Amino acid sequence: MGPIRGSGCTWGACRWMVGFGLLLGLAGGERVVFAQATYDFESLSPGLLVGQDGWQAGHGSPSQIEVMDVAHPSNTSRVAGMDVVNMVGIYATRISDAAFAVPAFSSSDTHVVVQFDCRVNWSAGPNSVAAFGLWHDLNGNGLLDQFGEMGPAFGYNYNRNIPPSLEIRAGGEGTPVRQDISSLVSPGDWLRVRMTADLTANGGAGTGSLAYMNLSAGETAFTDLPDLQDVDLNLSAGPAPETWDALCIRLDTLYPLVGVDNLVPRVPEPLTLGLLVVGGLAPRRRRRPLT
Repeated sequence: MGPIRGSGCTWGACRWMVGFGLLLGLAGGERVVFAQATYDFESLSPGLLVGQDGWQAGHGSPSQIEVMDVAHPSNTSRVAGMDVVNMVGIYATRISDAAFAVPAFSSSDTHVVVQFDCRVNWSAGPNSVAAFGLWHDLNGNGLLDQFGEMGPAFGYNYNRNIPPSLEIRAGGEGTPVRQDISSLVSPGDWLRVRMTADLTANGGAGTGSLAYMNLSAGETAFTDLPDLQDVDLNLSAGPAPETWDALCIRLDTLYPLVGVDNLVPRVPEPLTLGLLVVGGLAPRRRRRPLT
């Protein structure tokens, strides 16, 4: 089998295994067991992201996000980034296909964990954003261009009116909730940011909780952000979670460089990982430092 686009590897010796589903009967019901799927940009070519491997401009954005080689403290060097001055509100989206698919969600899922890496930067310039979320094409036009197609998003934000912050934004491009991180990390750091969503909480509107790991500082464990626990996700303002099947990144910059990498649309739960190992289905990985 040939290389997996977006992963920089082949099926036989892959750092990350593209997700697959296995239905098992657990506790009287069905549960989807899947391997982690990570989109890491390694197989893409330097230059504009849109037009490569199914990536499109999202929400009417101009095509300014680039694939570039940037030092990353984890496993990759090729990232999606932007160093074009005075660009704000730039989205890029990718709908699942045979080359890379978001692991399937179910209407019976109660919790979902999503994560990605982002490079934060506020040492100069008045604005920078690096965010990630999951969307769905509601009207079937093959594009992701409406607020109602946006699921919850999370990531880094900074501008003249707010300090450098991590944030959670509710579905449908809702109002963000933020926590100042200027005393926790430094400009230029790569962070691994993880959102855990409780889809049944808040009367079905869902809640999200954020944690981060500073990869540039060599951290190997996540730290919860107290101001970003149990944040209202307002799920009804966007597509239903069981339909989430598209990646969306947003990058703004009035100062170089912000970037994203290692998009994980669904992190397996510990029980899922155990079942994969017991069943001999765990993804094979090349040896590398724990990150």
